[in-house]
Amino acid sequence: MSSVNGLIQSTDTAFPGDLTSDTSGFGISTKGNTMRVCATRNPASNAVGYPGEFCFGTSGGTTYIYYCIASTNWGRAAFTTGY
Repeated sequence: MSSVNGLIQSTDTAFPGDLTSDTSGFGISTKGNTMRVCATRNPASNAVGYPGEFCFGTSGGTTYIYYCIASTNWGRAAFTTGY
């Protein structure tokens, strides 16, 4: 699969260095049982989205994963290191 509505790009290439699909700056690349999100996004809590959509981004030095709960309702959780 190369894209779905221009949002997802899937390949079976090696990464990180050989990830050819990453040149577009969007999408999800996969290899075996590993998935890599190729672009960052920081949606506002009321930004338009599709339920089930997720993305990640950094804000104020903290990295978050964002999850769309409803069409204009996002939640986020912070990542920590040293677990």
